[in-house]
Amino acid sequence: MTKVIRQPSIYESLIPLIAMFVFFGIGFGLYNVKVELLVIVSAIVAGLLAIRMGHTWDEIQRSMSEKLVGALPAALILVAVGLLIGTWMICGTIPMMVYFGLKIINPTYLYITAFLVTVVISTSTGTSFGAAGTIGVAIMGVAAGLGLSLPVTAGAVISGAYFGDKMSPLSDTTNMASLATGTPLYTHIRHMIYTSFPSFFLCIIGYFILGFMTYTNDAGTGDNVPLILSALDLSFSWSWLLVLPPIVVIYGSIAQRPTLLVMLGTSIVAIILSVTVQDFTVQQAFLAATEGFNISMIPSPLFNPDTVISDIPLLLNRGGMYSMMNPLLFVICAFFFGAALDVSGALMVIVQALLKVAHSIGSIILSTILSGIVLVSATSNASIVMIIVSDLFRDAYKDKRLKMQNLSRTLEDSVSIFECLIPWTVSGIYMATTLGVPTLDYAPWTFFCFSGIFFSLMYAYGGKLFQFGLAMEPQDVHEVNEKEISVKG
Repeated sequence: MTKVIRQPSIYESLIPLIAMFVFFGIGFGLYNVKVELLVIVSAIVAGLLAIRMGHTWDEIQRSMSEKLVGALPAALILVAVGLLIGTWMICGTIPMMVYFGLKIINPTYLYITAFLVTVVISTSTGTSFGAAGTIGVAIMGVAAGLGLSLPVTAGAVISGAYFGDKMSPLSDTTNMASLATGTPLYTHIRHMIYTSFPSFFLCIIGYFILGFMTYTNDAGTGDNVPLILSALDLSFSWSWLLVLPPIVVIYGSIAQRPTLLVMLGTSIVAIILSVTVQDFTVQQAFLAATEGFNISMIPSPLFNPDTVISDIPLLLNRGGMYSMMNPLLFVICAFFFGAALDVSGALMVIVQALLKVAHSIGSIILSTILSGIVLVSATSNASIVMIIVSDLFRDAYKDKRLKMQNLSRTLEDSVSIFECLIPWTVSGIYMATTLGVPTLDYAPWTFFCFSGIFFSLMYAYGGKLFQFGLAMEPQDVHEVNEKEISVKG
């Protein structure tokens, strides 16, 4: 018997997405149900749609396997970040950053400092993950010590991290957007200035105002700072050698070494420092690497883990490869949903429907943004989405005489920097786990991540009129001559 496969209608295609938003709105918003379960239920709805279209469970399973293979590098990096945080904790690198941060940083300027520091680190290294997982963790510790808002701090860290990730020539997503659209790398970066720089200054203003308001309203009193500093002094030895792990990361990124190898290398350096500088045992160092650092490991006889203030274990008890097991489970659930949605054909139907109604420059760029967000929400793979969206919209941009750097910039503004605002994507899971703040809590404070869409649409609908923000191909000479002849005739 011949298997009959049909394409879903636009209304059928929207069912899994609507179901997902309803489940998340009710389940997570009202009853605080675990997100993993909600994603699984959404995946079941998408799977039922795929089966209704004539597909089999084996096809869904095969698609899921292919997606997981593609996501393996990102999954390994997640585990490596857990390893890095655990080893940087036990060697004293992150505690040292927190210690001197508490001494130096004025609470009023903590948010803007968090933004600017991560801008520098991520631009230098080309990685938002690396910036958030290293200096970002330390800044979160400083914010906790000062009693400041952790969601706002996380938003500032992520905004800074994604500015650098977007504008750095070392960034994998920046290079992917350039390659997917056939745009020269530095042409692509220069064109992103139109959206990135206004977003940058918006962040400066926003985080400055928030810092001033937070401080004057006594939201962060920092009453425990002296006690935290004293406990850190008793727990660790401060040495210039503790800057070696970050130096390894910066060098590896600039030299374009494989991210995974760089993270393993810096973790090995940190393990050596934990034994030689901090007097931890080798067994404790490996335990911190796998299960995470715990203040009960601290060898100093002057430090009593049972009598310290509650801020200390909250600051220091973290990291380890095991801490990334829940995020990895989340990734598997997300790819189950993505696979079912992909097999059903619903995504392509939605994107094609958007293309049919996109006639003006503004509607084409808006459709590109919506398609990018929908696809990255479903697939959790920014690189693949960039290629798909680029292939779908390339001709539409050419028809409107839009140069390809407009498409590459729009991909960055929608796919790259918006991914971290979606709780079930790899980026969203990573940032929430690493910084210790749920995605939906920090999302409103990531000014850079959603302001890029605003400025992109502003140029889309007004750029041609004001001759600003859009790169246009010159009008065809033959077309111009034909118009002149027609007028004369």
